[in-house]
Amino acid sequence: MRPDLFNKKYGNKGLYESGQPENPLSGVIMIIIMFFILTSLLASNINYIKKNPNISNLQGFKFFKIKNIPMAFDIPKEVINNTLRTDKLANVLFADKKVIYYAYSDTRSDAGTYLHNLERLIVQNEAIKTNYYYYPDAQNSAAAITCQKQGVTNCFPEFLLQNCGQNACIVNGPKRQFKVISNTDAQAAYDAIVENLNW
Repeated sequence: MRPDLFNKKYGNKGLYESGQPENPLSGVIMIIIMFFILTSLLASNINYIKKNPNISNLQGFKFFKIKNIPMAFDIPKEVINNTLRTDKLANVLFADKKVIYYAYSDTRSDAGTYLHNLERLIVQNEAIKTNYYYYPDAQNSAAAITCQKQGVTNCFPEFLLQNCGQNACIVNGPKRQFKVISNTDAQAAYDAIVENLNW
């Protein structure tokens, strides 16, 4: 059909204005649905962070948590290079599988309860035994951490205690990464460990 005949037949309005008008409430309904979804996600994250206050911040990084899947952070290459196999805790970095590392003060009153509850959950799960080593590490505040390599102060033991000394962590030596998990709620820590079986 010639363009001039098309215009004469449909006028200036064209084809698209001949259909049904759009429902003005559909946009409002979509906004309300999105609001409820975002509110639900936010409430879930706030609730998780309140239950696990030690994982809301780490060395200036802000966490955005969804359930029990913590964020992975790289272990700096410099720290790895500064670490000798004779360093204390070097076996955590150079392990052939993931390590559940929990540094705790032997004077902390709730540490024993957390340890007991976490160990009770872990021993029931064969997949955890296959994929992880478990390393609870009682801390003495008077003990000094020194790097075996001459002239350095930022080897892995120092890095680990700086980032996981007040937390529990999953250290993935083969990937040279770590994740912070709860050190107050054994069930939350266990859930995170299970979530990260294949990490």
